[in-house]
Formats: sequence, C-alpha cells, structure tokens
Amino acid sequence: ACAATLARAGLHIEDARDAALALRPLAGDYASLVFGIGLAGAALLAAAIVPLSTAYSLAEAFGTIGDLDDAVRADRLFYGSFVALVGLAATIVSIPHLPLLQLIYFSQLVNAILLAPHLVLLVLLNRDVQILGNHDILSAWWSAAAWLGIALVVSAVLALGLALLM
Repeated sequence: ACAATLARAGLHIEDARDAALALRPLAGDYASLVFGIGLAGAALLAAAIVPLSTAYSLAEAFGTIGDLDDAVRADRLFYGSFVALVGLAATIVSIPHLPLLQLIYFSQLVNAILLAPHLVLLVLLNRDVQILGNHDILSAWWSAAAWLGIALVVSAVLALGLALLM
C-alpha cells in the first residue's frame, strides 16, 4: 500500500533520505527526525533479534539448548554463533559505499526464495505420525490449506523473478 501510494504520487525511494522526505506531508518539518527515530529503533531491534534467533536455531539444530542465562563457557556454540553473526552483519554494513537498500532488497529476495522449501518441510513434518503421533498431525483440511499457501508463495516468488528479469 505504501509503495503504491508513493508511486501514484510520482515518488521513488532510492535511499533513506528519499524515504524521510516522503514522510514530509505527514510529519511536516520533523519528517527526518521521525524517520530517523523509527529507523534507529528498527535497526537496534533487528540487530539483536535476528542474530539471537539464528543462534537459538543453530544451537537447536546441533542438539543443544541455547540460553542467555547460561554462562558463555557452558554454551560456546550459542554465544559464539551470536557474536559471529553480529560481527558479520556489522562488517557487511560498514563497507563503504555499499548500496544498503539494494542489500535489503537482496536479503528479502533470498528470504522469499527460501520460504517455499521451508514451508514444504514444515508441512511434511506436521504430517509425520512418527514425529507427532496420531492425534497431532495436520488434518486433511489444514494440509490442503497449507499446500494452497505454499502454491501462493511459489507463485509470488515466480512473479517476482519474472518482474526482475523484465
């Protein structure tokens, strides 16, 4: 909706400055300040949450339980992966003249492409009687709804791919 509104008004967002200026009709002279506060808040939240959730997932994948209450020496995989991910992200965004908006678009493209196989695996896991038992598996109705959702995701990714090629 936001993109459609901006495009209809003839505004094109190429960087953070353009986004802040697009807020001027709504926020007036404080548009840059409002945008900056929102951007800083979102960045600080994401800088903590994304690597932390990835560290939890990695710990779980290797059979351990990551916990912020544990000592660093007790859970080196969890804390090591968290620190490595934060360091990697800080290094990447610190590269001079890196087009950050294109980097964000690219990361979301990769996210969209990886979503479909992730959803397929989740549906298959939720239909496995050995994992969930007889009473907890997805019903036929929910399975059909899940496969329809996956088809919609795949269609959207294919449409995005075609749009990028044209």
